[in-house]
Amino acid sequence: MATQHTDRRYSTWSGSRGNRFPSELYPSGTPAHVTICTAGDQEVFLRDRWARPVFDLCARHPETLACCLMPDHLHWLVRDSDTMSQVVGGFKSFTTHRLRALGYQGRLWQRSFWDHVVREEESLEATARYIVNNPVRRGLVGEVHAYPYWVVRLRDPLPGCGFGEW
Repeated sequence: MATQHTDRRYSTWSGSRGNRFPSELYPSGTPAHVTICTAGDQEVFLRDRWARPVFDLCARHPETLACCLMPDHLHWLVRDSDTMSQVVGGFKSFTTHRLRALGYQGRLWQRSFWDHVVREEESLEATARYIVNNPVRRGLVGEVHAYPYWVVRLRDPLPGCGFGEW
């Protein structure tokens, strides 16, 4: 059963205020699993021409711990350095401009994003494993290493995690 919060800071789901909690509830430096969907769930990233630049920007982001670019969305395990909305907003803006410079037309990303702060009791390795196994679960590939758009950059991965050298 879900916990219902009576604190007004937690009741931010509305058309005028978006679905973000206040920034003080996102401690700086805390890892979060972010999911960003394409506008209209279009499978924009089936084409390497559009996928490669977006994936490269995410994979090279200094706070990226893991990411996997799917045909219609991005899973991103990122350590927040500013506010999550600023990090994601900047990424969406930059990637949209980059793809438009390459000839992409239309809206690239949905208005908002989903996020889940990784709590102390949760495992970064388990979250990273979940993220990079998305193409396998969706049936795009038989094994993670066959998919071109994923990366894991954890400082101390657990031995025997199933991915070889991260």
